[in-house]
Amino acid sequence: MGLIDISDSQIEKYISGKAYDDAVVALTWERYDRAIEIISNAIGEAQEEFVSGISVFTAVLLMAKCYRWKGDLDTLEKLISLLRQSQEWRETDPDVMILLASKSQHIAKSYADLFTEIDIHESVKQKDFSTREKLLVRGIGQLRLGQLDKAIDNFEIGYLFSALTMDHRLVAENANCLGLCYLGVGNLRHALEWFKKAYEVGRKINSIRRLGISSLNLGVCMYKIGDYRTSQHYLETAVRHLEQA
Repeated sequence: MGLIDISDSQIEKYISGKAYDDAVVALTWERYDRAIEIISNAIGEAQEEFVSGISVFTAVLLMAKCYRWKGDLDTLEKLISLLRQSQEWRETDPDVMILLASKSQHIAKSYADLFTEIDIHESVKQKDFSTREKLLVRGIGQLRLGQLDKAIDNFEIGYLFSALTMDHRLVAENANCLGLCYLGVGNLRHALEWFKKAYEVGRKINSIRRLGISSLNLGVCMYKIGDYRTSQHYLETAVRHLEQA
């Protein structure tokens, strides 16, 4: 089923809860295309009522998140237009807020201005693992604006929460972002440590895209410390992986 096949009436129907859960698992393992496929197939069998069902709106929202992480903003725009037609649409919903900010021309500020009400220390105290993606997104905005101390605080707690919930995608993203922060301040030892952690997650989940990104960053670090042979190895590896991805 393609995007154009999702009708206005289907957005108000329901899909299997198991299918949705399978798509969530695929997302956490960075299997974006697989998650999209699962949701598309499930929408093709959507019903007016479904025991333990999940609304098509919620499923399409997850699909939109996959396209966001894939960097396909054109498809993301189409899905947002579709989602707006549902009675479930709420611009105050955290996932919706992230998707809308992802389309902004001033994405760094848009991300940094999200979820300012979240207090990191309170989140840790309450063990509020649900803040993990919000902290990551807020941190990305701060990183791009050069607010590295704030960004590091968000990424470190986001990394902890993601690891505790086995959210491999966010573990890798937080590790990679921490590497970029320390690279930005010239702390190459810490940058290497975090890029290696991101790389190991890529190996664990067999994500070619993740391995490519991590290899690229490791190559840059090794170049900066003067280990050109190792740098060349990582950069050539990055080219191979990213061409595949």
